[in-house]
Amino acid sequence: MNIKNILRRGFSIIGMMLIYGISISSQASVAIIPPNPTDHQAILVAVYGVAGDSCVPKNAQASISENVIHIDFPPIPDGTICFDSLTTWGELVWLDHELPEGAYDVIVTQGEVELGRHSFRVKNPPSTSTSIKIQQVTCKNLTTGEKKVIKNYSSSWNCEAAGLQVQPGDKIERILLGTAKKKM
Repeated sequence: MNIKNILRRGFSIIGMMLIYGISISSQASVAIIPPNPTDHQAILVAVYGVAGDSCVPKNAQASISENVIHIDFPPIPDGTICFDSLTTWGELVWLDHELPEGAYDVIVTQGEVELGRHSFRVKNPPSTSTSIKIQQVTCKNLTTGEKKVIKNYSSSWNCEAAGLQVQPGDKIERILLGTAKKKM
């Protein structure tokens, strides 16, 4: 069976579901950007799907509790008029701080209904090898030209915590200054 026939059959089934009033509940797919984040990278969570009507999830809020990231969409208000139609939807959720190394679960909900889940792992970047002693991190917002320097480096390269102003979509550069401890 070729892809055209699979799509035609899928749309026929969905059409019958709409005609006979069988609801299509919204389910969410989740993607992590970057797909293999390190503990010094900001993370963007992409949540997207297809709803059976025009009332789609929007205005997500993110919260983090230990190693669980909750992406919560508010429920559709009572009395909202929703038109029967397959409606694609998506939202990007910026996590406002860097995550430490470890395994994480993303749980997406709308009100009390779970829409989707995703698991991923945050790792230490290769550049944090014990063979290099980081002494300074320079953060530069390439979009605005603003620059902040983190001296007395301990374990965080959080440019925002150092005062760098960023907006979603800004290009950020980090420059590490350090000395080699041993031959690499």
